[in-house]
Amino acid sequence: GSSAWIVRRVGGSASFTGSGLDVVGNLAYVTDPHELRVIDISNPANPVRVGGYDLGSFSGAQDIRVEGNLAYIAAYGEGLHILDISQPTQPAPVSSFDTELQAHKVTVEGTLAYIADDTRFHVIDVNDPVHPVAIGNIDPGSPVESLELEGGLAYLNTGDGLVVMDLSAPDLPVRLSPPGYCLWDTKAIVGTLAYAVPPTALQVYDVGDVTSPVLAGSLYLGPGVWIKELKVVGDFGYALRVHGTEMRLQVFDVSNPANLVRVELLPGWRTTDGKQMAALHLTLARGWKTYWRSPGDAGIPPAFD
Repeated sequence: GSSAWIVRRVGGSASFTGSGLDVVGNLAYVTDPHELRVIDISNPANPVRVGGYDLGSFSGAQDIRVEGNLAYIAAYGEGLHILDISQPTQPAPVSSFDTELQAHKVTVEGTLAYIADDTRFHVIDVNDPVHPVAIGNIDPGSPVESLELEGGLAYLNTGDGLVVMDLSAPDLPVRLSPPGYCLWDTKAIVGTLAYAVPPTALQVYDVGDVTSPVLAGSLYLGPGVWIKELKVVGDFGYALRVHGTEMRLQVFDVSNPANLVRVELLPGWRTTDGKQMAALHLTLARGWKTYWRSPGDAGIPPAFD
C-alpha cells in the first residue's frame, strides 16, 4: 500500500502520495509513484523540495534506500533503479536491473542489494553499480510487504507471516523459519526482538531461536486500533496509530518488553490568556496503576524533560 505525506513548500503546501522514504542528514528522499523527490528538512517546520528525478510513466516506485551517493529504488514493474545523488539537486541515472516481476521492497548492505518482488527474494551484487549482477534468489512463499536485515539474517514480512532467511552465503539464501511462522505484520527487528502489530495490539517476540519465537510482551491498543508503521529507536517505538479515519503519532516505551507502556499527547485547546491546555494519556502495563494527587511512599512521580 501507499502512504500520504504533506510537504510544505515556500508560499503554501501540497499533498502527494508516496510509498518510499529514506532520510540521510538534512535530506529526505521520497518516492512518489513516478518520481524521486529530494526534500531539504534542515528546517523541520518548513521542508523544501530541492531536487527530483522522473522515473517514467510505467514506474510505480514502492521503496527506496540510500547508501553513500547512490539511491536504490524498488520501481515496481521496472525492477531496481540505481541513481547517483551526489548532487541532490540533480539526481542522475546509473543503471537498472529487471527483477522480471513487480519489485516492492529494497534494502542495501555493503555491496549487496536485497530486493523482494511478487514471488522472489533477490540478492544482487552492486559492487559495480553500473553493472548490477544477480547472484542468488529464493521463493519466500508469499509476497513480501517489508524487509529488514539484522545480524546476517533477512526478516521478510509476508502475507503468510514472518520469513527468516540466512544470508551467510549470499548466492544461496536459506530459509530458517518453518512454515506457519505466524508473526503477523512484523514492522521492526532490533537485535533478537521482533515487533509485530496484529490488529488492536503491539507484540514483541524474542526470535533468538528463529525456529521457535517466544512472546516477550504484548500491549492491547483498543478496539478498532491498528499500527500502520513502527520505528524503534533505543528504548522507544514511534508508531503511526490508526483509528477509523484518524491517524496519530504515538510513542511506546519498549525498554522492557514484558511491561510495554503507551504514551500519547492528546490535543487540547488554547485559553483566552494564551496558555495551551493538553493532556498526556498513559496506557500502563498489567498490574500498574495511576494515582490522583500524591504518589505516596511506593509511587513514582512523573518527570518531564
